[in-house]
Amino acid sequence: MIERSGSVIAESNIMPNKYEIDIIDDLAVVSLFYNVIEVEKEDIGIVYEYDYYKIIVPNRDGLEDSINADFEAWVNYAKELENQPKSETDKEKLIRVDKEVVEVKEVIEAIFGSGE
Repeated sequence: MIERSGSVIAESNIMPNKYEIDIIDDLAVVSLFYNVIEVEKEDIGIVYEYDYYKIIVPNRDGLEDSINADFEAWVNYAKELENQPKSETDKEKLIRVDKEVVEVKEVIEAIFGSGE
């Protein structure tokens, strides 16, 4: 199972590491911090802006070594996942099906009348 939440442009007053790994049961939540730049803001001082990606992968031995060995490949993989179509949530499916049912009812009424 591999999930992604996509990227966002984030900002922090603390310079991030290249990545963080959070273990949840048998899964690893890998947060990637990419294109980190230091920016001077008039009102708050120095901040760091960066692209942020989160990927959920099965936890395994050697995961950290894999990320360290080819960080760019991990970022590219996160970008690829981001460009894949996102699957519908249960709520989105219910809304879609409800709209389709209404459309079918309208077609039936148009063909056979309202029945009243």
